[in-house]
Amino acid sequence: MVITDSELVLPVREERGWGRLVGTPCGWEAVVASGVHIAAADVVIDPGHGGAEPGAVGANGLAEKDLNLEVAKLVRDDLEARGYATVLTRTTDVRMPTVTRGEIALALAPEVFVSIHHNGGVTRRSRDPGTEVFHQADSPESQRLAGILFEEVQSALSQYDVAWVGTPSLGTKAFERERDGKDLFGVLRHPAGVPSALVEAAYLSNPPEARLLADPAVQAVEARAIADGIVRFLTTEDPGSGHHGTFVTGRILTTGSQHDCKDPPLGASQLYASGYSDEEWAAVRAASAGRGETPAQFQKLGVQVVAFLMGLAGMEARPLRASQRPSEGGANEAVSEWSPSELVLLARLADGFGLTREQMQKFAALGFAYLLSLS
Repeated sequence: MVITDSELVLPVREERGWGRLVGTPCGWEAVVASGVHIAAADVVIDPGHGGAEPGAVGANGLAEKDLNLEVAKLVRDDLEARGYATVLTRTTDVRMPTVTRGEIALALAPEVFVSIHHNGGVTRRSRDPGTEVFHQADSPESQRLAGILFEEVQSALSQYDVAWVGTPSLGTKAFERERDGKDLFGVLRHPAGVPSALVEAAYLSNPPEARLLADPAVQAVEARAIADGIVRFLTTEDPGSGHHGTFVTGRILTTGSQHDCKDPPLGASQLYASGYSDEEWAAVRAASAGRGETPAQFQKLGVQVVAFLMGLAGMEARPLRASQRPSEGGANEAVSEWSPSELVLLARLADGFGLTREQMQKFAALGFAYLLSLS
C-alpha cells in the first residue's frame, strides 16, 4: 500500500521497474512514482462514506462522512500510542467504493478491520443508545469482535443523558444477501478472511444525538471505546455480547459502489519526449494534421490504438527484435503528457514490447500513421 503526497491511501497491485501500479480510490488503476510505502498493519480503520457520499446528515449540519473521519483519526492515534501499527483507508474527504476499502485491508493483512459509521433513519425511542455492530456471517472471530465493540461503545455512550433512538435488535448481527448468501455490506464482504466489523455508534439523524456527537469530547470518548474494543479483541478471548445471529435479506445497497465514481487528482502528470528523423516527422505531422491534432496528441492516440487493436485480435505484447525497435532519438521531438491513470496503458505496452516509454510512443505513432496512409 502507498500513501501519496496528496494523502490518498492506495493499494499496490504491482511493483514494477517503472513505478507502482496502484488501485485508485474508485477501483481503477494508476501509476504513482512517489509516496510512502506501507507493507503491513496490525489494524485498519475505515472511516465510512466520503466525497460525494456524505452518509447521514444531522439537523445541525454535521455530515456522517466528516464525523466518521474525525473519530477514525482519534482511534488511530489511540492505538498507535499503545504500540499498534494502524492505517486509515482514507485520511481526506474522498469517495471510496467498498471494493477499494476491502482491497486496502487485504493488502495490509491486518488482524482487525473496523469500519466506523453513524446511523440514520430510525425514530423509535429507546432507553439505551441504539448501537449496532455488524459482522461477517461466516466468521466467529468477526462476531466476537462485533460483540466486544458493542459492549465498549454502548457502555461509553450510556453515560450521557440523551433522548436515544434505536431498533429493537440493537446489538450485533449479520446480514446475508438472499441472492448469493454473501455478506450484505461491502466493507465486510470484500475483506473476507480478515476479522471485520461495521460499527454504527449512534443515530446522527436524531437531533439530540447529532448535538451530542458534534462535541469533540464525545467523539474522543467514542474513539476510546472503539480502541478499547479492538485491544480487548486482540488480547483476550472475550466473546462479547448482544448477538442476534444472521439474517437473510433481499435488500440492495445503493452506496459504496463504483457507479459514477470519479477519482480525485492522483499526482503530477509525467512527460515523455520521443525523437523522430525528418522523414518520420513528416509522416507523423501529416497524419496528426489530418486528424486536427498535434504530434504529441497523436503519439498518445497511437498508443491507445495499438492497445485497442491488440485487444480486438486477442494478442499480447511481446518483446520486439532489435531490428523492430525504433531508434532512441531524432532531430524532431514531440512531448506527450500522461496522467497517472493514463500512464498505466503506456507503461504496460512499453514493458510488454521491451521498449522504453519514449520508444513506445514513437513505435505507436509511426504504426498509426502507416495505417492511416493505407486508408
